[in-house]
Order: sequence, then structure tokens, then C-alpha cells
Amino acid sequence: MNIGLSIKNGCQIQGKTQKQLSESVGVYPSTITAYVKNKYDPTVASIEKMAEFFGVKVSIFISWGEKE
Repeated sequence: MNIGLSIKNGCQIQGKTQKQLSESVGVYPSTITAYVKNKYDPTVASIEKMAEFFGVKVSIFISWGEKE
């Protein structure tokens, strides 16, 4: 599971920014950047909020991390 890649691909697929994502999840933009760089993993609750932001199921959001 590569949440950083899921975030990158999700933003690209949906034309949204990491800043918008951070506001939706309720974390600092630097936190999203840390997730993207795989410096640390988000909580399950944050993953659920990210999937909700993108309007997809958690399983779909996570699968975006498998695409190059």
C-alpha cells in the first residue's frame, strides 16, 4: 500500500490539489506532503476522509497507490 502514490494519483485523476485535500481532512498541508513522501502513514480515519474527499470507497483510493 502506497498512500503517497494514492494521493498523487487521486489529485491528478480528479484535478484537485493537495492543499484542498489537507483542508478536507483537517490536517496541515505539510502533513499531506509527508504522506506523499512516505515519511509516515496516515491514520485509518484520515484515509477514510481522503477517500471521502475523492468521492470513492477506501479500497478504490488505496488501489490508486498501485498505479504508476
